[in-house]
Amino acid sequence: MIKRFGFSPLRHILPDRPLVLNVSQLREDERLEFKYDSHNNLVAIQKVKLSLFREQMEGTAETDIEPTVCGRVFYGGSSWKAVVDEDVKILAGQKVLVTARQNLTLLVVPAF
Repeated sequence: MIKRFGFSPLRHILPDRPLVLNVSQLREDERLEFKYDSHNNLVAIQKVKLSLFREQMEGTAETDIEPTVCGRVFYGGSSWKAVVDEDVKILAGQKVLVTARQNLTLLVVPAF
């Protein structure tokens, strides 16, 4: 389900009111994804379903992975696109735990 705000940025629809989202109804395997235009205006909100793994599997970061930047992880004999599932930076060569998969992107956390 995608909630689109049309071609105008959200601030034109609700200029004086903050956007409030109730995420208490999200299940453990669901996340909200925000879409922005080239001017960094919010244009859509989408609920995405994740494939959670029963147990976390270990992989190795091939590149640095930051909260807002995708990286690469070697996992299960292949290189995967990955994003960090916490507000931390993962360095290349660091061990990670794969917690979920969204399409062809893995969600990872640092292995301590």
